[in-house]
Amino acid sequence: MNILVVNDTFSIGGAEIFSARLAQALHKAGHKVWLYTIHNRQHIDRQMLAHNAPDVPLVTFESKADWLIEKATSVCRRLHIDFNVREAIVVRHLKQFIKANQIEVTHAHMFVSDYILSLAKDADTNFTRVASMHGTHEGFLHNYLNNYGYIIKDYITKLNKCLSTLDGIVYGTDRNIYFLKEPVINQAVARQIPTRRIYNGFQPQPASNNITRAQLGVQPSDLVFTFMARGVPAKGWPLVIEAFKRLNRPDSHLILIGDNAYVQQLKQEYQQANIHFVGFQIQGNEWINISDVGLLPSTFGESIPTVIVEFLSQGKPLIVTDIAECANMITTPDGAAGFVINLPKDAEGFIDENYKIDPAILTGFMARYFDNPTLLREQAALANEAFEQFSMTNCVAAHIDFYCTAMQHNAAIKRA
Repeated sequence: MNILVVNDTFSIGGAEIFSARLAQALHKAGHKVWLYTIHNRQHIDRQMLAHNAPDVPLVTFESKADWLIEKATSVCRRLHIDFNVREAIVVRHLKQFIKANQIEVTHAHMFVSDYILSLAKDADTNFTRVASMHGTHEGFLHNYLNNYGYIIKDYITKLNKCLSTLDGIVYGTDRNIYFLKEPVINQAVARQIPTRRIYNGFQPQPASNNITRAQLGVQPSDLVFTFMARGVPAKGWPLVIEAFKRLNRPDSHLILIGDNAYVQQLKQEYQQANIHFVGFQIQGNEWINISDVGLLPSTFGESIPTVIVEFLSQGKPLIVTDIAECANMITTPDGAAGFVINLPKDAEGFIDENYKIDPAILTGFMARYFDNPTLLREQAALANEAFEQFSMTNCVAAHIDFYCTAMQHNAAIKRA
């Protein structure tokens, strides 16, 4: 099968990393796969792609006049003209590439890439369109309807355009497809689109042990809590640091993985011997290997956070919020591989990103690992059990099966 995996960018983020890993796994399974990014090369993390999809070629529209294209788009934005020069060029480039390489299935992983593909699909360029819901589709709709945060102009029209040419929707959590029932959505179209719940797959990479606890001054009996996320406050950065400081135990350590100007500011503000800012790390598995417990107390627009899967793959329990699918991800029939912080939600399951979690709640959960010496070992076993649902082999098989379903849908639409 000829498959084009498309994303807005290939920078550091859960959807971007998973789509790269899926492309690599599809390639390993014998399919012909390409990655395609909508934005220009400034939005491509080559190191991330080399690590997660080393055998999959990357395609993007590149021009010596990129600066001029960006400037023209910026002028349109300032004049409130709803026209993106680069997107118009990319649509034409995409159509040419799809035809030249006989692409059978395109798989978009964020809203902008999904919308661009909807513009590229027409009677002259027909292909099967699948989109994964990682949180952007419903998130932008929530913003639009509530006049909140970043708002895409004429978003409802664009979202319905996406749906009108979609042949399949992959989702991980019910919240991802709740928006399909909204009155502003064309229900006659939405009801006809096949949907499939598929958890993100992950292929564990064994740690090489080139990072050790001793390098950080961690004693064998110490507990190491690790937080790995983009430098966005809603992911939980200030909360994690404050909760750890309240824990106030010299036999504990906090590793913070991620980097940008905001994280650097925190690093200057919080200088403590057992708080380790280690910056962005492409080999996160090495740091998880020396950790005891993962942390993701997020109020961000999550879906199926890749970082949770990475911790579970090494038998590490986590403390998470119940946003999106996070709580279910660490839950097994035998119990939870960690602890869950419950958050207030609106009728659609959304959480205000600015909601402040009481640091004492997180501190209390962290303290329980010191109060109960057997708890870490018990939850580690549950983490291994919880990871079984994220097998990459099963994920690839489920995607190929669903691509076939989507192709049947596209063929039926063509015949109609």
